[in-house]
Amino acid sequence: MTNFYEELKLDKTASASELTAELLRLESVWHKREMSRPELAAEKLVQINEAKKVFASDTAKAQYDRELNAVPVQTVPEDPDAERRAQFQKWYQNALSYYQETQYDLAKTAIERAAGCGTNEDDTVFFCNASRIYRNNGDLTTALNYVNRAILSDPTDPENYIEKAFVLEAQYRQALQNRGNSADLLRQWRDALEQAIKRSSAGFYRDGEARACGMLAFSLHFSQPQDEARAEELARQAVKLGDRWGNAQRVLDDMEEKRAAAEKAERDAQTRRAEAERQNRERQMQLAQAEQQRQQRQNAMAEKDNKAKILYMLGWAGVILSAGLTFLPSRTTFIIILKTLFVFGAVVLLNYADTFKNGYSARLITAVSSVLGVAYCFVASTAAYTIMGYSARSASRTCTLVLILLAIFFVLMFTAKAMGKKADQKTRF
Repeated sequence: MTNFYEELKLDKTASASELTAELLRLESVWHKREMSRPELAAEKLVQINEAKKVFASDTAKAQYDRELNAVPVQTVPEDPDAERRAQFQKWYQNALSYYQETQYDLAKTAIERAAGCGTNEDDTVFFCNASRIYRNNGDLTTALNYVNRAILSDPTDPENYIEKAFVLEAQYRQALQNRGNSADLLRQWRDALEQAIKRSSAGFYRDGEARACGMLAFSLHFSQPQDEARAEELARQAVKLGDRWGNAQRVLDDMEEKRAAAEKAERDAQTRRAEAERQNRERQMQLAQAEQQRQQRQNAMAEKDNKAKILYMLGWAGVILSAGLTFLPSRTTFIIILKTLFVFGAVVLLNYADTFKNGYSARLITAVSSVLGVAYCFVASTAAYTIMGYSARSASRTCTLVLILLAIFFVLMFTAKAMGKKADQKTRF
């Protein structure tokens, strides 16, 4: 007859309802251990189901207690290994307590004492917990040795591969810092996580699969070489499975930030390109306008030069012809007036053309014009004196005529110079 009190560690003095509540709690505990220790879990779950029937009521419990007490007590042979197991459990529980309190150095000492009491090669949970303790103490080589023993003991438990991934990640970070060979460690780290995902998926272990997917996504996203597509796929799978550690969300957030930054950079680049194109178009327009204005100035200057040359040539031709006409006899007043207009017009044209062409008054032109003008004024006055007759009155009128002609001549000459200079300034660019 099975003694459920001893097998399931139940309190004999508890009532049937209290025992039923405890059995429900134990059932939940052993369901969670089905992945790591399936054979023992199956045995315990069978015992729990039988115990539920035995302790279904206080009457059934009383009947069971009577039958159990009626069984003759058999002498249990002494277990020579009981003391060792007791010491092992003592130090092992102490190690777990220290680990939970983050006193990793004490946890390491306690786990070493427990290992010294001897361990079973199929104690997967002990090996995995020992690996965690040594890893948090920085003893990665011993941690890797323990987690490998855990995998050899139970190759189907995804928690063993997740713990191995933690150890390999720590070794990888250490190799990076020391500039060692980190590539092989990175490959092993990712392989361990792939195995954890595979085992979790096969055993419908959602929590383990979510954690492994998040860790692998983190590695593929933040460590070189990267695989962004695979990292995003794993991160979304981890979030879907209910990732409680945040690795997957960190990957997705970082990807979103980078995409947003890339989109902003692209928009800024497009804005800069558009602004550069606009400025280039404006420069092209300005250059075109400048070229057009330069061409217009060149055409205007060429036109001005041609016009100035023609006027200059006409002016000189008029002056030369006037010089010849000056000394021809003037027999009538009409001829004198006609010659005067011609000479003065030639001088005006020459001085206007001179300043219009050069922008200033040339001394040669001024001298030639002055000599010609003064000479012609005296010649014209002499001719007028001859026509009026030789008398004192004629002489007085001749002097007045000379002064008037000289005044008119110089006024016309300097006015022509001023007008030519003004015309030159208007045509300059």
